[in-house]
Amino acid sequence: MRILISVLLPLLLLTACANQAPRLYEFDDVEVFSAPYDEVWAIVDSMSKGRKWRLEESSLGADHSYLTTQWMSDLRKDGDYGSVGIALGKGNKPLNDKTREVAISIRVVSETKSTIRVKVTCLFRIQTSSGYTGASQTMFGTSKGIVEGEILNAIRSRLVLADS
Repeated sequence: MRILISVLLPLLLLTACANQAPRLYEFDDVEVFSAPYDEVWAIVDSMSKGRKWRLEESSLGADHSYLTTQWMSDLRKDGDYGSVGIALGKGNKPLNDKTREVAISIRVVSETKSTIRVKVTCLFRIQTSSGYTGASQTMFGTSKGIVEGEILNAIRSRLVLADS
């Protein structure tokens, strides 16, 4: 019986302390707008400049365009990193909230002359220290849909204002 307990107890503790993956959230990251392509792209471009995003890359085409930001601070905690568990008695912990970052990609595609599809994608990462060594490592998280919703709402609001 003692052998059984001495074998099962560590297994149960390891299972209980294992990492829990980030949740997968359901949210809308695509919206179709009834507006001219040039107008929608102008709003996206203006928004990126107004928010002072540093762009990693950007492309403007006749019927499709995109921009991708560089990694930037995510102090609002819009990403989900799951629960980082215990690795052999020493936990993986975030170094600090200042290491949370997000990169945003916005794609604008003209489906017809007056139907434009916009897709917003966010990637999240954080620096953590790992178990024994305490060495820094990067963990990626999932989006909660907050940033995507805010960007699509901002585009929708500006289109409504432009129609007024």
